[in-house]
Amino acid sequence: MAGAIMGSEALAQDAENDMLTISGELAYLVRVALPLDSVATVELRDALPPADAPPIAEARIALNGKQVPIPFSLSVKKSQLQPDRIYHLHGAIHVGSLKRWSLEAVLIDPEQGEIDLRTMFLLPAKTETRLTPVTMDAIVDTEWVVEDIDGRGIIDSSRVSVMFATDGSVSGHASCNRYSTSWTEANGKLKVGPAATTRMACAEALMDQEQKFLSILADVRLYATTPEGALVLQTVDGRKIHAFPAG
Repeated sequence: MAGAIMGSEALAQDAENDMLTISGELAYLVRVALPLDSVATVELRDALPPADAPPIAEARIALNGKQVPIPFSLSVKKSQLQPDRIYHLHGAIHVGSLKRWSLEAVLIDPEQGEIDLRTMFLLPAKTETRLTPVTMDAIVDTEWVVEDIDGRGIIDSSRVSVMFATDGSVSGHASCNRYSTSWTEANGKLKVGPAATTRMACAEALMDQEQKFLSILADVRLYATTPEGALVLQTVDGRKIHAFPAG
């Protein structure tokens, strides 16, 4: 009997270890109330198949008058996913048959067990941006000028940049100071080392922006490009840096 109990516990543990759970909440910043018939959707999709391929997992949340933020949780068996591929999470709010609010695709690492994406801010619905997986060969030896840090833009006239070099170094402007660090990549996952910076002091807002940028950069694991040619660097928990080639 004891062996049977231990066996069932092992099976339960294996089943738990095979699950990837993605949670967070959907919100938007505009003060607009959602009608009663609004529905929130969250979908996990492969980054590579055609846009009309069915989702791997999805959740539909009938709001019935509930307003943002809207919590969600989506679970999928890891055995359905390939560890060396990148997946997209899409979120949206529909009113009747119309999509009114949508989320830029979020890169998902299938090797994780739990991912908490915190609050994800939706924008007025438009054609959804599909992020395209690329190799580091498409990124290195180009100076990328940062235009957005975690959805908050950057301070006017400030300069934030990043350049990955073929020798494994990373350098650029962090807002006030210059920084340098290193990078490695394996199986499509990027790892950036702790940054060393110069020691200039600037206005408090610039220093705050610098800290936010360096904090995200140190946690970056996933990367892709947009159809417009932007580089997206993303942490496992969904924080992003958007940058365009300089010049």
